[in-house]
Amino acid sequence: MAKIEKKRMRTNNSHLPFCYTNLMKTLLEKILFILINIIFCFNYCTLKLLFYLCSFLVQYINKSDIISYNKNGDFYFILWILVLYLIYIFLKLFLFSILYKLKNKLPYIHSFLKNFLEYKKTTHKILKISFMFDVAVFVITTFAIGFKFENAEDFWIALMQGTLFDGVIEMFCISLMIYIFLLGGVTTSYLAFLLIYKLTLKNKI
Repeated sequence: MAKIEKKRMRTNNSHLPFCYTNLMKTLLEKILFILINIIFCFNYCTLKLLFYLCSFLVQYINKSDIISYNKNGDFYFILWILVLYLIYIFLKLFLFSILYKLKNKLPYIHSFLKNFLEYKKTTHKILKISFMFDVAVFVITTFAIGFKFENAEDFWIALMQGTLFDGVIEMFCISLMIYIFLLGGVTTSYLAFLLIYKLTLKNKI
């Protein structure tokens, strides 16, 4: 009896590493997918990141200054911006479709996107949540940057002079331009994925 119990314990414990690996993999997939959604949503931060990355590439790959007419620094900077921008737009429109096809490697993301495609309630719910999140991030970013004061005294001076909301209006216009330039937020990615799926399904029929 003791031998049988030991055997059962070994058999049960042998499944633990496999379950733990699956849980870790699912967790990493969730984190990856959340990060992708955040990057596609926070346009202002993404654009700043693109500029910093371009500056790094110009200085350490092209071995030039960003503003350097002799070394073509401006040319390289604009070139890298264009390349990274096109990559970003491509990923924003087609990344979900690529992730959806990786069923074996990314089962959780595939399952999530499959539910988004097949169930209308889930589709509407995810689109609604993503749109609300895009709007919230847009508003928060606009106000956070528009109300950028070094101290409380600057805030009260701007309030008394009636120029408090000038920075917000200016930042709203800039945020809107960035939003359009980067093709909106993460809602665009979901809509593009849905449209590509429907067009592909239509062509098969």
